[in-house]
Amino acid sequence: MRLLKEQWVIIVLIGLVVLIGIDWGLPDEKRMDLLIPEGGVSREQIALMNSLRSEYSNTRAIAESIAVVSLLKEGKVVDDYKKNVVISGDTLSEKNKAFALRGYILGSSAVDEMHVPQCLGRMNPSKFDFDPKTYIYGGAYLYPIGAFIFLFKTMGLFTSTSDFSHYLENPGEIALLYLPGRLMNLTAFLATLFILAVLATRLAGHIAGTISILAYSLSTLPLNYAIVSKPHLYAAFWSLLAIFFLYLYTNEKKNKFLIISVISAGIAFASSFPAGIVAIIYPIILYRYNVKKIWMEVLSAWGGMLLIFALTNPYILVHFDKFLLNFVWHATGEECEYAVFSGEKIFGYMYELLVRGFSFPISIVGFITMTWVAVKSNGFIRRLAWAFLILFFFIGSTLGQTRISLFVGPVLCLFGGIGVARWNEKYSSLLFRIIIVVIFLPSLVFAGLYARDTIIDDNWIKPTKAWIQSDDFDGETSIGVFRMPSPIDTPPFPFINCTLINMNEYKGGSSDPDYVIIGNYDKKTIDIWNNHPIRTRYELLYNLGYRDTYDWLLGLRMESDSRISGHVYRLKADS
Repeated sequence: MRLLKEQWVIIVLIGLVVLIGIDWGLPDEKRMDLLIPEGGVSREQIALMNSLRSEYSNTRAIAESIAVVSLLKEGKVVDDYKKNVVISGDTLSEKNKAFALRGYILGSSAVDEMHVPQCLGRMNPSKFDFDPKTYIYGGAYLYPIGAFIFLFKTMGLFTSTSDFSHYLENPGEIALLYLPGRLMNLTAFLATLFILAVLATRLAGHIAGTISILAYSLSTLPLNYAIVSKPHLYAAFWSLLAIFFLYLYTNEKKNKFLIISVISAGIAFASSFPAGIVAIIYPIILYRYNVKKIWMEVLSAWGGMLLIFALTNPYILVHFDKFLLNFVWHATGEECEYAVFSGEKIFGYMYELLVRGFSFPISIVGFITMTWVAVKSNGFIRRLAWAFLILFFFIGSTLGQTRISLFVGPVLCLFGGIGVARWNEKYSSLLFRIIIVVIFLPSLVFAGLYARDTIIDDNWIKPTKAWIQSDDFDGETSIGVFRMPSPIDTPPFPFINCTLINMNEYKGGSSDPDYVIIGNYDKKTIDIWNNHPIRTRYELLYNLGYRDTYDWLLGLRMESDSRISGHVYRLKADS
């Protein structure tokens, strides 16, 4: 089935916008120019950074071994498993600063995006070791990225070395570790729009197809994940593809469609493990009075998904205890509790899903249509509606995270398009079409903010340069921090030779820091600073790129990852 011209226009335009911002927050020359002090980083500091990888790996391996024993013997995960490096003491140690500098050299500005290069870095293809050692993201997502990086190495574009001095001079090579995953996500995002248009058009006509892809393409949750190397958007595509081919199977009864559906669902599961719950579509949609045949189909589908999972994640079978440890920690650990049932979770989840995550208020139309179809309609569309209403309740009361369950988003937008198309049939008029345009205005504004923040993400450069090039900043300045310096929190600045004072511990004395820097990752930090005992001794010196629009209408949209900024406060002259 061919797409309409306006549908292609939507797909191409949103693809170009995302592509322009695809390198957002990645290591580059601009970051290094601000990060490295005059005179460069010393040999001792580079040697310390080089040693941290093996030290960190050994520490994590020991903690993992202890946690596995605790899990298998006592049935629980020890409290300090997976604890991140945190600052302690009155000042940051040289090791702390080296660890932070390492983060700016290797890390992107997106939260948790380092998981992909970390997993790939633990492999050793020369020894046929493809074990990621940590089982957070699935092999169906990791291995294609690894193949691209291997291609880059073969072409001489990337050098794999444990010597950080190389990456200080060649930050673009680190960016290559992230770009394949981001480009895969962008491709999956656009392919989702294509499948969504085709499926919606088959179910309810061209208007449904156009509204569906417009709703999904302007949704702030998938837009944010289109430029981050994480598997959730990628899994969403494969989940929708599985639904599409299952629809073809129910219509045409050709086994090849069921096989393709199962392979697609298996890839979704093998990329992002929570997406495996999409398996619920098979018993609900394939249900018929011939119970024996349905269960043969369903069990074959589930078996096929498990086979795809096993083939693309073989080391989980080899190190099942470590996989189980990671699963239990995420499922029941205090920081996640993704498998802990709570009726309270569902209200927050549905709010995030229907209001902030996907194009509001079309998302509300989608949910209402889904509920109406589940009660009043019949056939494939009714069963699909029931499957996802069940998923909303189950995911909302356990997992409770819209980003991890992003795979439900395309179906929500699908029903939004169907709802608008059906209303158009009954109430087609100029006024109705004006109303449709009006209800899309919030999504257009939010998508515009996303595009501006992602593409023009350099407001922090000029004020940061002005600060570090001022006469009072000499590279050995004392600076107060509340968090370990990190690219997800603050713009880069040459802190490696500075005295970094831990403001969580320091409450005032004879050695107040020359400056205090506040990042933009945790909003609580600014409140803590404003109530700090020495706050009145400081004045705001520089706004490092913060825009008021970062916090506009966050009750109606997801907070953008593209928000590198901070504030620098200077000790008053009379203090």
